[in-house]
Amino acid sequence: TARAVVVAAGSTRQLLTECEAILASLRACPQTPKKNKVLLRAFALATKKHCVRADIPAGHARLGFVAKDAQQMAEQLEGAVKHLQSHIRDTSWTLPRQGVTFRSTALVSGRGRSSKVAALFSGQGSQYVNMFDEVAMNWPTFRQSVVAMDAAGDKVCGGSASAALYPRAAYGSEEKTKEAADKRRLVKLAAPTTVACSIGSYDIFNLAGFKPDFVAGHSLGELSALYAAGALKRDEVCKLVWHRSQAMATNTEGSGNGGMAAVIGDGALNISITVPGVWIANRNSPRQVVITGGAAEVKRQSALLESQGFKVVALSVANAYHSPHMQGASDYFMKLLSTAQVEAPRKAKVFSNVTAEAYPVNQSSVREILSRHITSSVRFVEQIENMYAQGARVFVEFGPRNTL
Repeated sequence: TARAVVVAAGSTRQLLTECEAILASLRACPQTPKKNKVLLRAFALATKKHCVRADIPAGHARLGFVAKDAQQMAEQLEGAVKHLQSHIRDTSWTLPRQGVTFRSTALVSGRGRSSKVAALFSGQGSQYVNMFDEVAMNWPTFRQSVVAMDAAGDKVCGGSASAALYPRAAYGSEEKTKEAADKRRLVKLAAPTTVACSIGSYDIFNLAGFKPDFVAGHSLGELSALYAAGALKRDEVCKLVWHRSQAMATNTEGSGNGGMAAVIGDGALNISITVPGVWIANRNSPRQVVITGGAAEVKRQSALLESQGFKVVALSVANAYHSPHMQGASDYFMKLLSTAQVEAPRKAKVFSNVTAEAYPVNQSSVREILSRHITSSVRFVEQIENMYAQGARVFVEFGPRNTL
């Protein structure tokens, strides 16, 4: 089992001494396969003593890496010791080949720090079969989120996130067809599977001491952000995700006749929508927005934007998400929110897709803003800019891939 390791000490020189001591303890063990129990015990003791933890003083030097066994740990420490000896005054560095990272102090300090930390949660679209499978096998905390999502799915519609996440292996006679079927099922259950993985991975970090100042999500990811901020408990967010997914699949105007397209290029944020029935769904980056609306209307708008020099990529969707076409789904979701157990977000500031500003710290505002979420544009660029303006300098993404 791979272990996350953080070696820390009061100064860089003391850190070097500590790394040399750990390396010496590993080298002192018999290296032959027949006597590897001693080496395994030394590896277990070292990784337990130097596990990821929340009580490392901000001013201490620290070295981090992930090691699958004692041999890899020794190789990583050898590289680290050599680099520390020749770069003792450096404040930070990374050894990409060994996967080792060093900092002479914490990236951000404690209370009153000027730099703040933001947690970001991705939406659906980057999911894949067997995502986070090794995490699921090794972290009970992560599995709890998948179990909670399964329990909610069973109550809401009889659905199972785990069955889509981790399907059984194909029999020989069905190898060609089962892989495609598994991918199609995961697409249908993209929302519950993505959120289960996002909040499960966040919980691991949170238990290790990760406490963000700000949180935000992209589209669906805003529900995960509200969970991280304490506005929604785990069982409640799981239930809402299933209901939201069901609502968006069945309560949509012109279902099956919608379309979306990504518009890419300099100045994409400032494009003009000239075709009636087309809206901006997502403001993803300074060079990318997504348009949404009826399929025919989106096609006409796409042609106009291409003539202006933008690259336009049609998205594989059948509905006009984040547009007035979703009003039926939004109305259904609003009814659910009226009875949902919602708390004021007090653990962190939550920046909304709808307003790009932080949610007010009260229950009614959470319900009101979230009720507009399905039909509103995702103002992601403004969210990031506003978090940055308020001091965020470290952004940690939770989700299936590095997408945000």
